Amino acid sequence: MSQKISLVHFSMSTYAEWFVRGKANRNYHVFELLRANSSVDKILSIDVLPHSWKRGVRSLVDYFRAAPYGKVIHRSFFSRLIKVTDRLYIYQTIEPLISQKFFMKKLRGIIKDLDLVNTVVWSFIPTYVSYIGALDERVSVFDTVDDWSCHPAYQFIKQKLRNIKHPIFSPFSFA
Repeated sequence: MSQKISLVHFSMSTYAEWFVRGKANRNYHVFELLRANSSVDKILSIDVLPHSWKRGVRSLVDYFRAAPYGKVIHRSFFSRLIKVTDRLYIYQTIEPLISQKFFMKKLRGIIKDLDLVNTVVWSFIPTYVSYIGALDERVSVFDTVDDWSCHPAYQFIKQKLRNIKHPIFSPFSFA
């Protein structure tokens, strides 16, 4: 019997966009296939990380205005962790805008508290790669729909992506 994995999922969307507003994109469909996969034990999905203070403020307003779609098991001024099911947790935060170091420390703590083991990091965020190698992941999947190789932001992270221990680049085939 193969060992189950835990998934840390960096999303390009918010969970609310998918399940409250009904927006389905490729990111959503991959997430749903992973969630339905019996080899995936638990999923910690991180809602889209804000890239600017303007987006961060908008995210905060969205977090605290909207009713949670599960039980809030941790809350601070800058984040909240929601338990949707025994297998699915959603982390909403603007912490990377404040401190990358603090965000990564807190994320590692959440991973430990949720007892995520055999962790696979699956990211749809092409401009945020600080997590690579910082979460004791077995594998990192950098999954993008578009070709980001010419995007100015990508130029800053190109070397970091080259240093991934076990890289898997996608578009992913589910056939």
